Amino acid sequence: MNRNPLSSLARKLRTAVFLVLLVGGTSSAMSEDSFQLFDYLPKDLPSNDDGPVVELVTDPVKVGDQSVSINLSKDFWLPFKLEGPDLSAYNTLHFWAYSPEITDASILIQAHSPNRDGDEQASDEWRNFFRYTFKTDFQGWQEFNINFEDFVADGNPVGWDKIQILGFGVGSYGIMATPGAKVIINDLKFINVK
Repeated sequence: MNRNPLSSLARKLRTAVFLVLLVGGTSSAMSEDSFQLFDYLPKDLPSNDDGPVVELVTDPVKVGDQSVSINLSKDFWLPFKLEGPDLSAYNTLHFWAYSPEITDASILIQAHSPNRDGDEQASDEWRNFFRYTFKTDFQGWQEFNINFEDFVADGNPVGWDKIQILGFGVGSYGIMATPGAKVIINDLKFINVK
């Protein structure tokens, strides 16, 4: 059989491109159809005297090669400091969450959009945000697509074009730590769902 080596090379190249797209590989945080948030993960992950509360893990993973494991039995705040990108091109926060068991633990998501009116010294940073709460009322993997309209505005946030911090937390707004609870977050990104 006489095969054209160029067509074989083209087939391999197409397969490699498909695999990169399948696992969510991109070289930058922002692409036309999504804004990857793991690129903004803080270097110092939350911990306490008992050890890490939040840590990077390679198992379980739904997409890509790592997830963020969160111990929900401790209060924590995990901020992704964005400060700059205009997220108004997107309308949805997407992620996969893995819960080893059903615990009904609640997790707060806050998108901070300070209303500073040009005053960089204003102290309203923690008073103007959008918030959403989800629960680990599932076992295994669950996909979340949270439309921006499903977030509740607290204070007077400027808008999704001025988000400075997206954070996950337990320990405020009546959301308490749940002994023994854990959640793993994967493929965290902003997307545009039509």
